[in-house]
Amino acid sequence: MRLGDLLETIFKYTGIKWLVKTVTEAVGIEDCGCEDRKQALNKIKIDRKYGSTRSTEVGEIQRKKKK
Repeated sequence: MRLGDLLETIFKYTGIKWLVKTVTEAVGIEDCGCEDRKQALNKIKIDRKYGSTRSTEVGEIQRKKKK
């Protein structure tokens, strides 16, 4: 799941998506730009391997210090 999809799911279940849709319709705005933002956020690449690799390296360093 990409960042844009994840945020859309969170906004859907918290009611933020419904609120934005209701307010934009009440104000007369046709498109809030949510889909464009979602697509832009989906293009962002997050390297999850770095975090797990880094935590492994930190664990190895701490074990070496204890010896």
